[in-house]
Amino acid sequence: MNELTNDQMKALYRRQKGALTRAKKQGPQAVIAAVNKAIAEWDESFPAWPDDWRIWQNAKDDAEYHIRTGHPTNSWS
Repeated sequence: MNELTNDQMKALYRRQKGALTRAKKQGPQAVIAAVNKAIAEWDESFPAWPDDWRIWQNAKDDAEYHIRTGHPTNSWS
């Protein structure tokens, strides 16, 4: 595990949150990629996942539903 300082964790979190926001504007494949990247970074860098990790999981679930069914979902908008 690559331990980060508190300031580094906050910066990483802000970057990941911004990446998820941008991905939501690009479509479901981009959302899934952003979430997978964030999870890999959490597993590598954080002693624990952020308290609001469900934001990423919900976005991924919505994107996967959209891909699987072809129905638009607006819950990430």
